[in-house]
This record gives sequence, C-alpha cells and structure tokens, in this order.
Amino acid sequence: MWEPTFVSIMDPDDPVLLPPGAVPARIAAAGRASGQPERPPAAVVRTILESFTVAHAASLRTAARLAGCDVEVVPLVGGGARNASLCQLTAWYEPRGDRAARRPAARRAGRAG
Repeated sequence: MWEPTFVSIMDPDDPVLLPPGAVPARIAAAGRASGQPERPPAAVVRTILESFTVAHAASLRTAARLAGCDVEVVPLVGGGARNASLCQLTAWYEPRGDRAARRPAARRAGRAG
C-alpha cells in the first residue's frame, strides 16, 4: 500500500530523543505534541529517515548560503551512509516540491558515483 512521504517529521536534535531506550514511543509522543497525525509503529523508521532528510536539507541550505555556492554533491559519512534509503532520500529531497534540473547527488563516502 502506498503512503504519502514526509507525513511525520521530528527534529533529530530534540533532546527528548537522545537518551537510549523507548525511542519509538518518544518519536510518537513528539509527533503527537507537535500535532502530527498518528502513524503505525512500523512507520517509525520512515519517520526517522525522512526527518534526517529534512535536517540534511536545512543544513545544506545554510552551508551553501554561508559559502555563497550551490551544493551539487552531498558526501554522506558515518552510519547513515550505509543506508541506501537515506542516501536516496537525501539526493532527491526538495522541500519546495519542484524538480530542479540540478539536484544534490548523495553518495556514500569512499565510493564512486
């Protein structure tokens, strides 16, 4: 069954999410507190990936603005670079919904592409 993307977004830097344990319950509580629709427990990973994608985009916009340049390649490093879904979402996310001809190409560090 197809489900719309970016339905539930949380701030990955929210201090509520930092302590170990019960992360899915805290993500659900953060969503409720911000008025977002209830999502099934299986959607927790999707919420996490989409939230990181939005955070990546915000950081890239800030970095590009401060550097006075466009971002064409997004090298992902760390554990997230091993998640193909996160790499793809980061590469294709456009917060305004338009499909620009040039998009950032997320790639895993150490690999061509």
